[in-house]
Amino acid sequence: MAKRSGTKRPLTARQNSPVHIEALSFGSLMNALRSEMDLTQTALANRLKRSTSFVSLLETGQRSPSREFIDELAEALELPQDSDQKRQLIQAAGFEPGEISGVLERIVNAIAEQTHMSESNRLLLHADLGAQIEGWTEYFRNQKRYEQGLFDDTALHYEQLLHRRHYSPTLNTCLQISLAETFVQSGELSRAETLAKNARARVEDLEVAPDRSPTLGAEIRALQGLIFVHNGNYPMGKALLEQSVTIYQKLLTSGHVSDDVGYIGLGSSYKRLAQVALLQGEPEGALTYCITAEAYLYRANPSVERNHWLLRTAEQRAWAYAKLGDFTQAIALRKHTREEFAKVHDDYALTRNSLYTGDDYLGQIKSQVKKALNELSVGVTDRTGLKRRADAIRRALSAPSIRELIESAECCYRDAKKGFEGSGQNILMGRCLSNLGIILRYKALLVGDMSLLNDAQNLLVDALSLEQGIGHWRRLPGIYEALADLAVDRMSLSGAQFYYGKALEALDSLLVRSADTAAAAQRERIFTGLQVVNAHLKEAQPSRRLLGVFGAEKWQSICERLVDLILGFVMQNQHANGLIALSNREDSWIERIYALDSEEGGRTLVQNRLSDALALKVPAGLSPVGVGIHQLRHKQFTQVIENAHGTTQDLSRDICSRLHVERSIANSDTFELTHEQVSNALHFLTAYPQGYQLNSSVYEVPLGYEVKRSHVLIEVPDTLAPLFDSREEVKQHKVTLCYEFDDDALARSLLGIAREFADMCVAMGDQAPKPEPTDSWLQRLRDKQTVYAGIIKDNIFLPSSRQVASH
Repeated sequence: MAKRSGTKRPLTARQNSPVHIEALSFGSLMNALRSEMDLTQTALANRLKRSTSFVSLLETGQRSPSREFIDELAEALELPQDSDQKRQLIQAAGFEPGEISGVLERIVNAIAEQTHMSESNRLLLHADLGAQIEGWTEYFRNQKRYEQGLFDDTALHYEQLLHRRHYSPTLNTCLQISLAETFVQSGELSRAETLAKNARARVEDLEVAPDRSPTLGAEIRALQGLIFVHNGNYPMGKALLEQSVTIYQKLLTSGHVSDDVGYIGLGSSYKRLAQVALLQGEPEGALTYCITAEAYLYRANPSVERNHWLLRTAEQRAWAYAKLGDFTQAIALRKHTREEFAKVHDDYALTRNSLYTGDDYLGQIKSQVKKALNELSVGVTDRTGLKRRADAIRRALSAPSIRELIESAECCYRDAKKGFEGSGQNILMGRCLSNLGIILRYKALLVGDMSLLNDAQNLLVDALSLEQGIGHWRRLPGIYEALADLAVDRMSLSGAQFYYGKALEALDSLLVRSADTAAAAQRERIFTGLQVVNAHLKEAQPSRRLLGVFGAEKWQSICERLVDLILGFVMQNQHANGLIALSNREDSWIERIYALDSEEGGRTLVQNRLSDALALKVPAGLSPVGVGIHQLRHKQFTQVIENAHGTTQDLSRDICSRLHVERSIANSDTFELTHEQVSNALHFLTAYPQGYQLNSSVYEVPLGYEVKRSHVLIEVPDTLAPLFDSREEVKQHKVTLCYEFDDDALARSLLGIAREFADMCVAMGDQAPKPEPTDSWLQRLRDKQTVYAGIIKDNIFLPSSRQVASH
């Protein structure tokens, strides 16, 4: 039976409720009180002016309430200020107002006795001190969320606290620092950098409590150092961490901080310096930093904070041992730290431990693969080189100990992935996704299951998208290298060439500034791989073409990656029943296209022909129902373009093939339809540039797709259909496979490929066959009295003399 929404009942009815609310958690208590009011979650959310999901998260314990929210909730539930139910809500949330209020009252009374203040001033002091106490209480409570790895939740609460301008400058500065630390973990590095700069300015302008100013300055420098490290600028990061060390050493020497604060500050700073050394490929230096960090930490008195930093330093030491090849020591330390985290029920630390342990296993696997490749005889660039390379990798992976490591590493990474999901921990999630992808690649080579290569590629593409999204540039070369290695496994040499090239570009970019030992080794490894691939491409026979001759090798490489991506996704998701139709003229498919176009915002469309939505004239082959839908689609598409506000989300982007369009306009059967499409495309480009963008290429694409947010439509032509579907009816008949998926990762990957196509289209418009941007090309087609039938030469359309009556 559905619940009644918003029905009120007298408070007295709840006094006799059978629910024993004293024994409930906050979420359960909130649920019980809501049920007593016969309110649905949606009804309560409306009263609170919050989302239903927010109410659900509170009731399931996935979010914690603020003290202010409890007041809002009590009002929404019609609880009197002094009611038992409100008191129980406060206590269930972990607030003890009675004790704090008593202490505050005694402090105010003591000051009043010494200063003989008036009653109005006494009330003012009470209110201000109470506000600061409440703020600091919320601040420390939110730090617990941070320690639990709930970074999205933590950031939300810190931002709410920062909006309360009545807090002291010291508290506001601490809030800025802590929010910046949270943004670092979630990968929002530019926002973290802005907050750190603001906090540092407040400290340097002496806006904070004088006794805390130096230590806050040291922590801010350490924070800024970590931000530079995550951005790939290791020298600047190291310099700032060394400044933090210097400040703590001076404070200890001068006696301006307690020994515990100074020693823990030095220990944490040296631990972070160890992290920089490891990223730079200097494990020996990292071990020295770890030993120094532990020496300072052990000088501090035992505390939870000291134990936290000792365990984090042990994690760095394990990483250093793994980099030095001492995996026995590394695994022993991982086991020790895991046991310690388990003792204190630190689930987030256990999730990190799973990731780091997986990295140690992966390090052992990579060392054996590297050894096997080094033992290959000379001549890896001959025709048999790639086969011998693959055989050597498989032999290394087939050793029983390595098989076991692959399984163990996969379990670790999957556990870590599950733990990070939904937490907002993007920095470590990217690392987890890419390394799990590498493990699945090894597993695919070992067991001969090529579907695992699709899983591996999807994970690597997700990792690439995540790292690019958060600006974590230093990891990009490694992901590109892994994608290149995977392309070699598939014998997609042009794809490998592309990814190796992207890896070298990333290493040489200004954003990375990589001149350290680790980058030099990575650059040499990638360059070697690129040489091998280039040698094979040079002597290999012309590779298969997906739709005839693509001409430019880079364009062909993008096309091959496009087919690999979609083929892998379709094979992996056959259970999802994404196949909608066997013709792009079926009513069911026309309905799906119209449904996508009707969604809010602009779309991205990649195909050879111009969009059917550009013309009111009906394409051939539609049923009467399809004709009606097509006309509605044209109207809807036009409205979207004309009503666009200039945001990225509003813009509709099309990519087409000039060859295909000029063929169609030269054909008397399709002239009128294509001419209307050309005319409207030119009109939208010039009149509504904020709503429509068209790029055109002299080459064709192998298949068509349309993307809006996570909604994806794909049309696979008959030439490629047998690759996707092995059924006899697909092989014997010319069909177009029409797929529909709702997948955010696939959509992001396809949008990335569309951007690459668009960039090449722009470059082509400035070059062959003659400089002609897309708008000029459209104008020529629209206005020309003579329309060319054309001939094909390397997929570049060349004019002939055929006359066609003008429209």
